[in-house]
Amino acid sequence: KADDKIVELLSHWHPNMTINLLDDHSPWTKGSIPPPLDQYIEFDMLTGKYYPVLYLNDYWNLLSDYYPINNTMDTLNLTLVYSPLQLWKWQMYISQSLRQSWYGNLLGDDESDEDQDAMKRALIETNPYLLIITICVSIVHTVFEILAFKNDIQFWRTRKSLEGLSVRSIFFNIFQSAIVLLYVFDNDTNTMVRISVFVGILI
Repeated sequence: KADDKIVELLSHWHPNMTINLLDDHSPWTKGSIPPPLDQYIEFDMLTGKYYPVLYLNDYWNLLSDYYPINNTMDTLNLTLVYSPLQLWKWQMYISQSLRQSWYGNLLGDDESDEDQDAMKRALIETNPYLLIITICVSIVHTVFEILAFKNDIQFWRTRKSLEGLSVRSIFFNIFQSAIVLLYVFDNDTNTMVRISVFVGILI
């Protein structure tokens, strides 16, 4: 009989609470609001008008900023931030909050809280110009990778035989790609990297 494992649930506290009031005057009617925005908007049964939207924004609450609550703590600090929020920013926050569930449903892999914290910390601490350059370089790299896949596919589709090619080098490249694929799977690498390496082996 396996030993029963006791799991202790420990409450944590974050010193920041941000409440946003949606600053938008769109003439929405019931049934016309696209999802997932319709989950946050309630209508009055008599007038048909919707109530002001208050959004508890915890997107920038990093996991590293939470600390456990125990008996040694006499006081808990809380900074309350109340500010208006534009519609496009609200949509961005909602899409980010739903991204993890969609990510898991589509790719079968959940994004960890540590990965999300790393991305948020990069957005907060990185110089904006350096961040823009990094994004541009990543986009260019993705485009070049797609073009490389396209050229490889065209090359092998037009080949009628292996004349002029080294079969040994082909199998050696496949072996190298297989080792890289096993490595990225063993180290819990990003799913997009896994897909890229796997597609390279198939080509």
